[in-house]
Amino acid sequence: MVEAVLQSAVELRAEVVLIQEPREGKDGTVSHPGFRDIMKEKKVWIAVSNEARCRIDLVDVGGGEGYVQAVDIMHSQPAENSSGQRVRPKDAGQQPETSGGN
Repeated sequence: MVEAVLQSAVELRAEVVLIQEPREGKDGTVSHPGFRDIMKEKKVWIAVSNEARCRIDLVDVGGGEGYVQAVDIMHSQPAENSSGQRVRPKDAGQQPETSGGN
């Protein structure tokens, strides 16, 4: 099931995915070629896409018994094409971003 969620995330071009209380595979591991890091923390797994232009660090909140989880997300500068227009990382050098998005 986790692999199917991650595959959907790749198709949607999600950079970070949080999965609440996932079921582990028989061997207790999970991986996906579209994600560089899958952190199993407390009740939520955090998966970071290979295309993500950010770094995620876990923050110790001291307690919470698994019901509180905090992360620090550090964003990189947005990619630009040769015309200096902002583009999504997967499209770098192709089409400019037309929405006011990320």
